[in-house]
Amino acid sequence: MMRSRVAVFTDLLTALEDQYEHVTFVDNFADDEMRKPGYWDADRLHLNELGHRRVAARALTALGVPTEPAHA
Repeated sequence: MMRSRVAVFTDLLTALEDQYEHVTFVDNFADDEMRKPGYWDADRLHLNELGHRRVAARALTALGVPTEPAHA
């Protein structure tokens, strides 16, 4: 159920990125590396420090500041 909801949300955000010049969408849901347990807190709902670092690095890279993403 979660995957289908995220797919709809991703499509909407992609459309906004296409529609507006200054919108940058970083699709972290499509990052297969983020599916590894090493990026998640014990509750599997929240990112741990490493997960937040990976998301931040991907966002910086998308904004033109190349940053090596963290690896678990």
